[in-house]
Amino acid sequence: MNPAFEAYYSAIWGDRFDGLVTALLKEKRQVALSVKNSQSKPLPDKLLISELPNVYGYEDARSLDYPFFYYLDLASLYAAAQINRKGQKHIWDMCAAPGGKSLYMYNGLSDESKLLLTDLSRDRYFRLKRNFEQCTLGEYQQNTDIVMTDALQWGYKHPELYDQVLLDAPCSSEQHVLENEGAMNAWKPSRPKSLAKRQYGLLCSGMLALKSGGCLVYSTCSINPAENDGVIERFLQKKGEIADWARCDIPIGESTEFGQWILPDHSEGCGPIYISKLVKR
Repeated sequence: MNPAFEAYYSAIWGDRFDGLVTALLKEKRQVALSVKNSQSKPLPDKLLISELPNVYGYEDARSLDYPFFYYLDLASLYAAAQINRKGQKHIWDMCAAPGGKSLYMYNGLSDESKLLLTDLSRDRYFRLKRNFEQCTLGEYQQNTDIVMTDALQWGYKHPELYDQVLLDAPCSSEQHVLENEGAMNAWKPSRPKSLAKRQYGLLCSGMLALKSGGCLVYSTCSINPAENDGVIERFLQKKGEIADWARCDIPIGESTEFGQWILPDHSEGCGPIYISKLVKR
């Protein structure tokens, strides 16, 4: 392990650090999301494993002859579940690839809803499109647009257009760093600081694009408070007159000052994910 990485995160997590690292390096606990399309079929209710709709156990899903599952960490779905889709005309997923949270939102769209998915990376954009093509048989085009663009600029060009916004922001993704020797060797303490600046910029863009009364859900898979509560706190300090913090309705994880953390050492292998919610005045 990079000594700078170990020293940095040990200072944050103290005695919990070693156990958290061990949990992050274990095999991920995945679930299967059933995606709606014209060829999808009802599946046995007894196989559902969550209060969230259309979520099935990994092993049960693998045993079924059914091609329309998307596999992902259960914790990430709780971020998408904070988005209210009922009666909402315009919903924006700012950094949508690879698409698991987007597919969950797509499943519950109202007839009058329109979902916009954006991503800056060319590779991630095509991965997102491919996942939607495969899971929805291309039917997503009826109510979903996928655009390769910088979400940092999009919000400023489309102010007060969206009823709901999901910002799953690019982050330090320490789990990936721990699993990748090259990423670990390249890690520097300046990286989280740089990412927090971009996260704040994306949050400002998303809030600008949000209608009055609309909700923005902010999430990352980072275990760094500076990229989570720190970003929300900075926004509320600088622009608190335009938004209020709201508590998330999530049955697992642990509360922070401005959100909820689901971490694998305390949530039976789920996570990591941080989730916070802001409502625009």
